[in-house]
Amino acid sequence: LRGMTLGALQHHRLRFSQQRIRVQNTTELWDAFESLMKERPEDPECYTYSGEVLLWVGRYEEAEALFRQALDKSYITIWTWIGLGAALGYQNRHDEALQAFLEGIEETRFEGPTLFVYRGEFLRKHGKIEQARNDLDTAVQHKPQRLSAWINRVLVDHALGDPKPVQTLSAAIRRYCTGLWWDACAQAGTNPMSLDEQHSALEAMLDMMLGNRSSTILTYQPPGAPLRGIKWLAEYVPTSLIDRYRPKQ
Repeated sequence: LRGMTLGALQHHRLRFSQQRIRVQNTTELWDAFESLMKERPEDPECYTYSGEVLLWVGRYEEAEALFRQALDKSYITIWTWIGLGAALGYQNRHDEALQAFLEGIEETRFEGPTLFVYRGEFLRKHGKIEQARNDLDTAVQHKPQRLSAWINRVLVDHALGDPKPVQTLSAAIRRYCTGLWWDACAQAGTNPMSLDEQHSALEAMLDMMLGNRSSTILTYQPPGAPLRGIKWLAEYVPTSLIDRYRPKQ
């Protein structure tokens, strides 16, 4: 056996605390993150992991403040910029969000994988469909286990007049994430037994996921209900969608 370095132990504690979001009261969980930030105020991961949790529970203004605090401390990592952009975007400040993403890329010379789904979603909502399609193609290709990326990607096709991908993905979600499917249909006012015109149910899923676009820790929250965890694996994705969005040779 080998002992863990202090940095590795801190990373493990942060990641473990994030994973507990599916089983622990969010108030208690946030207390744990505040304690970690007080213990290691100079560790940028404390701010990025904590800010990500705030996004997941829909506390966007607080998340924005935390990511800006990290930037004030000169914690220039792509994750800080991605988090800031996400916090801005979910406050419907899409232009500011896209600018934050751009500044992050210029500062770090890197595009983190989560950036593509956040930026693609905001571009889609901003009506920039072709740009959104490019980002979301990358998102589903790089991380097929990221359900939010698939939802956004098929909604791009729906906006372009092709409803088939929405139906295909809806069938998979209904099979593998039954609770999410029924909650989304209830929220959207659609028939859960039908796969027709379910784009509004997919939009409802994104709304209920709040700011969580993770590829590993998936959560959503129906109105008036506690936060819930879901499981989505790469092998759940229909082959027809994998083939449809495969990189062009």
